Amino acid sequence: MVQATELQIDTSVTAEQMAAAMFGAGVTVVSSSYSGDALSSGIFTGGQTTSPNAVPADTGVILSTGQATSITNSSGDANQATNTSTNTAGIDGDTLLNGIAGVATYDAAIFEAEFIPTGDTLTMQLVFSSEEYLEWVNAGYNDAVGIWVNGTKAELAIGDGDISIDNINTTTNENLYIDNTNSIVNSEMDGLTITLTVKAPVQIGEVNTLRLGIADAGDAVYDSNLLIVGDSIQTALIANDDAFTMTSKGVSKIDLMENDTGPTGATLFITHINGQAIEVGETVVLDTGQSVTLESDGSLITATRDAGSTVFTYTVSDGNGSSDVAYATILTDPVDGTSGNDWMRYGYSDNEGNTIDGDDGDSEVIMGYGGNDKIFAGLGHDDIYGGEGNDFIRAASGDDLIDGGSGRDVLDGGTGVDTMIGGEGNDIYYIDNVDDVVTENADEGRDLVITDISHALAADFEDLRFSAAETALVGTGNDNNNMITGNAQDNTLSGLGGNDRILSGDGNDTVYGGAGRDALDGNGGNDSLVGGAGHDKLFSHEGDDTLEGGTGSDNLRGGEGSDVLDGGEGRDLVSGGTGADTFIFRSNDGYDTVFDFELGVDTLELYGINSTDLQFSSFGSGTLVEMGGDDQIVFKEIAVSDFQQGADIQYFDLPLV
Repeated sequence: MVQATELQIDTSVTAEQMAAAMFGAGVTVVSSSYSGDALSSGIFTGGQTTSPNAVPADTGVILSTGQATSITNSSGDANQATNTSTNTAGIDGDTLLNGIAGVATYDAAIFEAEFIPTGDTLTMQLVFSSEEYLEWVNAGYNDAVGIWVNGTKAELAIGDGDISIDNINTTTNENLYIDNTNSIVNSEMDGLTITLTVKAPVQIGEVNTLRLGIADAGDAVYDSNLLIVGDSIQTALIANDDAFTMTSKGVSKIDLMENDTGPTGATLFITHINGQAIEVGETVVLDTGQSVTLESDGSLITATRDAGSTVFTYTVSDGNGSSDVAYATILTDPVDGTSGNDWMRYGYSDNEGNTIDGDDGDSEVIMGYGGNDKIFAGLGHDDIYGGEGNDFIRAASGDDLIDGGSGRDVLDGGTGVDTMIGGEGNDIYYIDNVDDVVTENADEGRDLVITDISHALAADFEDLRFSAAETALVGTGNDNNNMITGNAQDNTLSGLGGNDRILSGDGNDTVYGGAGRDALDGNGGNDSLVGGAGHDKLFSHEGDDTLEGGTGSDNLRGGEGSDVLDGGEGRDLVSGGTGADTFIFRSNDGYDTVFDFELGVDTLELYGINSTDLQFSSFGSGTLVEMGGDDQIVFKEIAVSDFQQGADIQYFDLPLV
């Protein structure tokens, strides 16, 4: 909170004195009058010392629906006074102000003047502040502010034209609003605008009329104020409003003063951006996120945040006491594709001239729309939308947002912290940063993540594939039926829930199936495959591999090399392949079938089972070994006598840990 300091306001002044304070160069005042409570109008002084962010100038005129002096307090913290909703003896039921408000008005303060201008445009600078902010925004209580020039209502050139809490607030024309709820400026009002401008055509050399009025709408409480900058009602220097279009999230150089006019021989220069004083080389960041930098030639460099439009003000001075304010509207458009199959890359221009400048580092918004598009955004923090169709979208460096839309899309954010959204269809995501965010919803297709870093699949993704990498990685599935593919490194791959298919690659990998009916493929290297719960299939190829089935009826198949095969609990089918393999069986493992036990080469390890427990019998062309209880192993294609004489059986008292 800021300290409350009383703004000096003289409420005893005459209409002629107020006119002399408000009117500036290029205007001769013929007559003036004031209607309303004497305490509701006055001339303020010391504004820039007392309230530099709440009062638009050092001196000027205030019109209020309450007591003008209640705009500030003399002690304590600002915006804490409880007596600002005063009922003054102003004008009730003014027809013109009633027409603006749409309801009956009360406590009006009205200033009128006749004047002769030397220019054809009359301009003025003002600030509107109100106790009705923000609780009464769009609630039907808009204190009426009216400005009429020659009987015609002069309006703001932004929004709906009204000077009101509905037209300027935290969500509408928010760059022009100051929220004082937390007492950040020295004012007893809950909210206020920055310095605004109103302009109107006038007749040169003839008598013209001006009417300024403010009134409570619908009640006689919750004060509002109109502060007119001293000497700002003038025709000598006119800053005309500007609008310019630039690529969304882009950077543009603009000359706002090109259409401004001043006294003959005067050099115009910009002094403020959105009410903030600015020097050459300095930057003002707007509340809506855009940045505005003043160049030495008087032009501005603007950088936009996203698509849409925004408004800010700039103040021009001639250095001789005259100044004016104008509105600058930034209109931002994306680079648009068509409904067909577009090839959009660096240098692509749409029908409106918006271009992908992918090599300059500027950020852009790119819209592919329909069709099977190929979009290459290049450098910068880009927002890219594929739309319908099977799109291929690739960014480069920068923190990019990529939305593939419907269709089978390929999304690659490049370097940087990227956010990618696939949408409906079977999408492919390329991830290269641990902070990349990928998003899918349920039932939007089978989606694949390709990455060279460790990654855990989010809930609604199905497949994970490791591209070439220099270090070992960790890949983790989810409860879906995942397809996980490794690379040549020594990776750790886990399927978790679901019926997963995991291909380990050529390194020495550790693979966990988790719950579900999983298929684990060791490929090359010395791999460890663990099926976990469920009826799993474990396959090894080259290398000395370890295969553990876990619970369930599993199928274990070794390949080349000396493999260790452990079916675990359940009715397992086990094949060692070539090499000196080791088959492990524990008490209570159940019923297993071994298809290719090679006498004199392979080893049977029994845990928790004694040699005296074994009983041998023929089983077809093979041998049945019973070990007590339900524990049995069938060795295919080995006669009982051959097995008893040639089998290498080792016994262990303790189970494997």
